[in-house]
Amino acid sequence: MAGAEVHFNMDTIVRATQLRELLLPGLGAGKLNPALSFDIVDSICSANNFDALLVLEAFDSDQRNSQTSYAISALANSAINGNLPDLTNAPSWTDIYISMNWRLYDNKRKIILDEAIIADRFGTDRYRYDVADFAKRDGIQACSYIGGRVYASRIYPSRIRLYRDFFRRSGPELKMAARMMDVGDLEGAKDAWFNLTKHHKRKVAGRACYNTAVGFELEGDVEAALEWCRKSFTIYRIKQAKNYASFLMNRMNQIIPQ
Repeated sequence: MAGAEVHFNMDTIVRATQLRELLLPGLGAGKLNPALSFDIVDSICSANNFDALLVLEAFDSDQRNSQTSYAISALANSAINGNLPDLTNAPSWTDIYISMNWRLYDNKRKIILDEAIIADRFGTDRYRYDVADFAKRDGIQACSYIGGRVYASRIYPSRIRLYRDFFRRSGPELKMAARMMDVGDLEGAKDAWFNLTKHHKRKVAGRACYNTAVGFELEGDVEAALEWCRKSFTIYRIKQAKNYASFLMNRMNQIIPQ
């Protein structure tokens, strides 16, 4: 869990807190628990002011197929039999296999947002094994940390830069609005576009509707943007609005209700 917590807190998009004192009963190594009831999820989230709950519901590790594990076992057996082990030949790497089953509960919508298994082989390095069970303790802990970060990166909301094209021509008013956008005056440009949505020329009105959709999306109002985009295509047949409307509908489906 520590790896996932660190990854989530890299930025301010998501804030995560690990409940180190909270341990839920399991079914044994590698066995997946049934999903938590949302009564339990809600009690945990309410007590800690969480919107969602990420649970590591099953964990298992294996080193039996690692060459290093056999080498360490040989050194340990040598010491048990009274022979001083030769640490100069001790291996400095090991492969550890871990399996982590995660569930992400959305407490607001009462749904399981994600369920995934992170199962992989991780390599660890060490200059010298000071104790024979290094890989069984420090190695598994280190690889589990990596596994937590791998899962967190899978669901972490990334920042991306989007570019929007808008119409700059079809009359002096659209050109003036474009100059407003060039200097960061979105409000001024939106007002100019809105005034042009009832223009007597259909081409100008249709392009103004399209640009108004862009303005609303830039302000974060995707629903209003979609409405104006549909008007641009259905009433004024602005071809570019069709693809833009599809993109906006996809965005609508991805927005989580507040």
